[in-house]
Amino acid sequence: MTCCFIGHKERDINVFTSLLFTISKLIEVDCVDNFYMGNNGWFDRTCFNIVRSLRKYNPHIKYNVVLAYYPDGIVGYEDNTIYPEGLELVPKRFAIKKRNEWMIDHSDYVVCHVTHNFSNAHKFREYAKRKNKIIIDI
Repeated sequence: MTCCFIGHKERDINVFTSLLFTISKLIEVDCVDNFYMGNNGWFDRTCFNIVRSLRKYNPHIKYNVVLAYYPDGIVGYEDNTIYPEGLELVPKRFAIKKRNEWMIDHSDYVVCHVTHNFSNAHKFREYAKRKNKIIIDI
């Protein structure tokens, strides 16, 4: 099973504990063993750090940072990066949108941190809903 993360760029330290609990439950109860996350803000970086630290206790899990733009050198996420095929053909201003859609399309679960309805994170949550993904709101 695969999970991805959708959330706001802005820092919200209050979600850390809920996120840690949710990811641990996904691994231990729901048998999620593959995680996709972006690299465009605090929420993405927090998800990356939690999953990477939980891998120490669950060596069977895999995780990848899905890049929206072709990497121009070191990106800071070790070797755990994916650049989806076809994304190089997408205009740069649509790259994050297409990357997020790719993550949702390739996931069973979508963990969302959406605090307001007038954001891109909300639009992606609605996209996941239309795709009949299992949505977990933080």
